[in-house]
Parts: sequence; structure tokens; C-alpha cells
Amino acid sequence: MSKLSFPLLIGLVGVLLAAQRAPLLADGAVKAKERNDWLRAFYQRQLRAMKEPSLSSLAEKDREATVYRILWLPSFENPVAVRFVKTDEGGFSYAVRLDSQGGYEPGNVAARKTIKLGEAHWRRIAGKLEKARFWTLPTNHRPPFGRLIDDGDIVIIEGVSGGNYHLVVRNNPLGGDFVDLCRAMLFMSGIDVRKTWFQYRR
Repeated sequence: MSKLSFPLLIGLVGVLLAAQRAPLLADGAVKAKERNDWLRAFYQRQLRAMKEPSLSSLAEKDREATVYRILWLPSFENPVAVRFVKTDEGGFSYAVRLDSQGGYEPGNVAARKTIKLGEAHWRRIAGKLEKARFWTLPTNHRPPFGRLIDDGDIVIIEGVSGGNYHLVVRNNPLGGDFVDLCRAMLFMSGIDVRKTWFQYRR
């Protein structure tokens, strides 16, 4: 499959979000679903390349599991995923970085990092999730006018708790509690993304 440019990906996200706000005929609804399925497949290809598990399937199989994952796709930098798994003692974070660029097809794993988290680390993540109201955020959100830019980034956060699964997708988020949550999750990964992260928040 040929490489997919980030501008095309951003354009498809914009079309999808616009379609969700407009009345749809049956034909249009089918096309919107196809676009949504295509975008989900794109994200899943990145996660498969990282050898990351399906969290939606985990929610169905294990009602005791508490897991959160961020997938960061900066247009011209390496994709990064960080998965936080809660345990009785705190938890673990599992981070992975690909050697490709976030607006294109997946490459290969360039780095992995596993960190044992204490209770204080988990409380920090839990506090950020609560402050961002993660479980009540809509999956998609129409960005402010002018924020669908070609060289931006996409952030996807998934959560599993009590058998429930939730997904939040944001294009070029600038600030606020959700961005604070994203930053905390990425910066606790053990993979150095600070310089790149702040470049994309300008």
C-alpha cells in the first residue's frame, strides 16, 4: 500500500467530523461509516505495528481490567503509544515508538520502555483523567476554525474500566485539561518526546 500523506489524513478527519454535524441521508450515512471505518483501520495499523493489544476487546473479556492508552501521531515525527495498566501496587507503563512518521503508514519498532509505577504515579494519571472528564468527553470534537492544519498531530486516548471502553480523538489540541492529560501520559513514558511535543503545541 502506498504511503498516505498527513494532509490527506487530516482532510479525511475534517470530512468525517463535518459529516457528523450534518443531517445525513441513508446513502450519506453509509459513506460516513466507511470513512470512520477507514480512519479506525489506519489507527489500528499503527497499533498493530507496535504490537499493542486491542483495548476494546479487553473491555469485553476482563471487567476487572483498568487500562488507559495514548496514541500520538505527529505528522512528521515518530508515532508513540503509552499504555498504563493498573495493579494493586500501582501499575506499569508500556511505551513504544515507531521509526516512521505519524502521517504515513507504520514503520518498525524503534524503542520500547516498560516502567513500574508506584501508587503516587497512578494517582497522578487518575487525577488528570478525572480533571479532563475523560469518560464524558465526546469521541470526536470539531476543532475551532483554522485548526485543521497540514502539519499538525492527532492524539487518541482509549480507556478501559469496569468492562467499559471509551475512545477520544483530537486533532491539533492546543491547551486545556485534555492536553494536560496527554502531556502527563507521554512524559511518564520514559521515551523523550518533550521537544517534539512542545513544537506541536505552538
